[in-house]
Amino acid sequence: MGRPKLVQKGEDTKETKTQRHQLSLRPVSERLSELLGKPVGFGEECIGDTAKAAVAELPKEGGSVLLLENLRFYKAEEKNEVDFAESLASLADAYVNDAFGTSHRAHASVAGVPALMNVEVCGLGLLVSSELAYLDFSSKAEGEIIAAIIGGSKVSTKLPVIKGLLKQVDMLILGGGLAFTFIKAKGIPVGNSLVEDSMIDTAKEILEYAEEHGKTLVIPVDA
Repeated sequence: MGRPKLVQKGEDTKETKTQRHQLSLRPVSERLSELLGKPVGFGEECIGDTAKAAVAELPKEGGSVLLLENLRFYKAEEKNEVDFAESLASLADAYVNDAFGTSHRAHASVAGVPALMNVEVCGLGLLVSSELAYLDFSSKAEGEIIAAIIGGSKVSTKLPVIKGLLKQVDMLILGGGLAFTFIKAKGIPVGNSLVEDSMIDTAKEILEYAEEHGKTLVIPVDA
């Protein structure tokens, strides 16, 4: 959903209201209602009394769906602040993460909330489970070559994934902004391209690991 910086600042301006409207999850609740064929409630806030009231209105017998407002309207989400995580956790009896694309982030809704709840009521959704199954190469046939492609802007946020994949696959193809850090690590000029200078040494280590273990690490040649 992007970073709603104006909303996070909390200033009462026309630009802030416009951004809040553009990044609100209300249209998502409406579309979800169409897909499910049943009403989907919408909470104007994700924490606080407004969120608690929306949850309290859910039928006690269960079976209803409620979507709360965009978590990223709060800086505390990305900073994984304890108070924010506690507020979110207080609204639920169980936790299911089905957002594979953001599971690497140490945000409140990803890491903070499940850390506050009993592990027995925390789990993974069907999407995350299926993605993990795709990443399990333990049963590959003899002689089979496995290649993976990973992109993104920063090496730092993808580092665990890069290292994990490199141990399992035969070829790892790097794309997106993070590739420039590896290109610079090889001594190739990258101009004004996005580079994490603090990760240059790490990139060199990964390149050395790939060479030592017979892995093919592919980076763009048109940089």
